[in-house]
Amino acid sequence: VYSNRLNAFDQGEKQNNEVKEPEFINDNYYFSVYFPGIESVLIGSMGIWIFSSLILLLVIVFFAWAAIIILKQKRLSEIHTDFVNNLTHEMKTPLSSMKLALERISNIPETEKKSLSILQEEVDNLQSRINSILESVREGNKSEETRENIDLGDEVRSVLNKFPNEGINYSYEPGFRIMAHRPGIHSVITNLIDNAFKHGSPPIDISISQQKGKVVLRIQDSGDGIPLRHRKKVFGKFYRVPKGNIYREKGFGLGLYLVKKIVKDHKGRILIDCPEQGGTIFTIYFNAA
Repeated sequence: VYSNRLNAFDQGEKQNNEVKEPEFINDNYYFSVYFPGIESVLIGSMGIWIFSSLILLLVIVFFAWAAIIILKQKRLSEIHTDFVNNLTHEMKTPLSSMKLALERISNIPETEKKSLSILQEEVDNLQSRINSILESVREGNKSEETRENIDLGDEVRSVLNKFPNEGINYSYEPGFRIMAHRPGIHSVITNLIDNAFKHGSPPIDISISQQKGKVVLRIQDSGDGIPLRHRKKVFGKFYRVPKGNIYREKGFGLGLYLVKKIVKDHKGRILIDCPEQGGTIFTIYFNAA
């Protein structure tokens, strides 16, 4: 109806004149157009948006799951730290009392002095283990650590007083100074020499030198060495080189973990090497003072 009033326009053209459509006088002229596939057409045109929405939903779900796992692990870590701190604190108190009591015992028969010596040694050993556990879980506020200018040679010589002189080759040379937390450096040297005795064998060679602004501490034992596949793992917490079901040496596997942690806190670097002829060499690089 009135088809002659429909005009065709090319793309880009603009209709300048309005065309007044006639009014329908009666209601006899009506028609409708039905599109049976309009829903599928609309959904099809939204395909990329539906796909993007699904991807976004999956990403949100993944991050929510990851956040829940991280928070759960954080809580478990806090519980673990609190438990270890409380346990070691409760153990240190009676040990300190025992050690003090043993030091006050002097008027005993000569035959009992050996037993007293064993008791003192074991108390010191247990106290050392507890301190290792405390150090491993301590987050540590670096601002609370007092750094001072220390002579590394003096610290090595001080640690060597705890060990037998036989089998250790060390020539003291003063002048190798570093800025460090003294108890931490003392612990590093003690752990490395202790490991050399327990897991290696004498002679143990200790040397200090200076290379390109670095003070280098080198400790070498004459044992069997550490297999290549275990060398990176020995610095992990609680890791011990597997020896079947036999562990003759005491320890928790925290010594080298603490060594690397303390060296890293001092902006240093530790390397491990096992020559073909045997033995293990630990080399530590500190910044010279």
